[in-house]
Amino acid sequence: MNKIFKWTLIILGLFFLIYVCLWIYGISNSNGSPVIHHLKKDLIDNYNVKAKEIIKLRNYVRNICPTDEVIVSIEFSEIDGNIILSSFHVTDNGKSDSNWYPDLSAEKTDTLLQNLGWKNETLSTLKGMLVDANCISVTSGEPCTIGYQRSGTGLYSYKVFNQPLSDSLKNKYNDGCTYIYFHDNIVLEYTADPGDKGARKCFEGF
Repeated sequence: MNKIFKWTLIILGLFFLIYVCLWIYGISNSNGSPVIHHLKKDLIDNYNVKAKEIIKLRNYVRNICPTDEVIVSIEFSEIDGNIILSSFHVTDNGKSDSNWYPDLSAEKTDTLLQNLGWKNETLSTLKGMLVDANCISVTSGEPCTIGYQRSGTGLYSYKVFNQPLSDSLKNKYNDGCTYIYFHDNIVLEYTADPGDKGARKCFEGF
């Protein structure tokens, strides 16, 4: 009986160890938030439901970033139930200024906002519009890139052009790996962290 009890404890211990390992694997590498794996279908379904909010966000970004000489990239992340600004990057005539988890009260952040003609309220508006669109990031320019959700180290996004794509652009933005032409002025995009050697590099099914 003692031998059976001993082996039962060993087996239960192994199951517990496997559970703990799987739980740790499901935690993201930096902020402790669980890794949620999305699919191309989720990207499409979200656009079908949130198209109005996505276009509204694109129009707002065009209004506050009127020139392609200055590209602004903003991303918000959920950490411990709070949505915070996780990146605020500005590229001005090819010169990049990257800021990770910026302090909104810091002088550098204030200078960036002033140079863009923005206020803290501008960031709050972007945050609210991204939440409404069920998205996490936006990068200005033509096309405007709106990040839907991360899946591991990959990112599913929408590229929203000002006009319906020409035939040549349709060919360029429809390789099946990074880009899938969706319709009119919308292209679906999947990008992976180049530093993650084990990450999927293309849309699933490619």
